[in-house]
Amino acid sequence: MTELENVRQVTRDLNEWLGEMPYFPNTEYITVNADEIFVGGKPATHYLGYEIISPEYIKKTFKEIQNKFSNLQEIHILSSSTDGYVAPIRKERIATGGYAASELRPSLQHGNAAWCRIKLNDGTEGIWTYECYYGTFSDCAERCAQDTMRDLTNEKIPATRFILAIATKSKTKCTAAKKQNTKPVPQPETELKQTLRNTDLSKLAGKTVELNGYKIMIEKTKQDIITKGK
Repeated sequence: MTELENVRQVTRDLNEWLGEMPYFPNTEYITVNADEIFVGGKPATHYLGYEIISPEYIKKTFKEIQNKFSNLQEIHILSSSTDGYVAPIRKERIATGGYAASELRPSLQHGNAAWCRIKLNDGTEGIWTYECYYGTFSDCAERCAQDTMRDLTNEKIPATRFILAIATKSKTKCTAAKKQNTKPVPQPETELKQTLRNTDLSKLAGKTVELNGYKIMIEKTKQDIITKGK
């Protein structure tokens, strides 16, 4: 199973096992895109009351990542009290209860742990994935964006590959199914109409034509009267 397939499967399994991931308004996490760093939809220099470290590095690094994944729109970084399980999360361990439920979804309460997800141009969002844990709340608020962006440039890190796996979906080649023969099957009525189209039917109006043991009656239908303009 590829990491992309695993992300999709894990998302389905988590939704079944844990219920939908908790909803966080954009006021609760940092959003990084090609234009700026935002909190709550507004350009931000602070998160949860603490100054965001290395904003220029964060913006520069986002563009580097976006150069590799052109369908990447945003990266979201969240402070949560949940100390999670390092990705990749495996389907079989969910099924067997190999994780504690609290390890696989961030808490609505802010805390010392950083979580991350990505959003694509088509609106698709990855699942929140645990990044790392800090010694203090202030460290997390100040450094989580810088450290997450740094980690996302290193695809040797399993969590990074898992977080970015969904961004590869536009590059995933799907073998197109062979086109079926969709040539319409001619209907007898259609064939007859095509055969008679170039025949002057006015000469046959009111007459019966015998063909292949069948009688065909030619009857003139009412036509709209066209009035010429003055």
